[in-house]
Amino acid sequence: MTDAIERVFSNEDRIFEALNEARKLFGSRSTTEDQYDAMKKTLGFCLLYCPERLRDIVVSTLDEAAKREWFFVLYVWPKPSA
Repeated sequence: MTDAIERVFSNEDRIFEALNEARKLFGSRSTTEDQYDAMKKTLGFCLLYCPERLRDIVVSTLDEAAKREWFFVLYVWPKPSA
């Protein structure tokens, strides 16, 4: 199983697709908690298996996602109180 994951996330095209999807998700107010969690996991796999020359881009995207998550936590995902 690890080989299959590594094969997917070591592909540069797949990395760029994941980065593009991440930017779409943290730029949209309609993003759900589950989508955001999946995005962070995908970026984590990208970080583990990406080529060395793409590592800084993936780290920057993960950092940006972590910063923007606070916006979602405070303003988008709060549960209405009864």
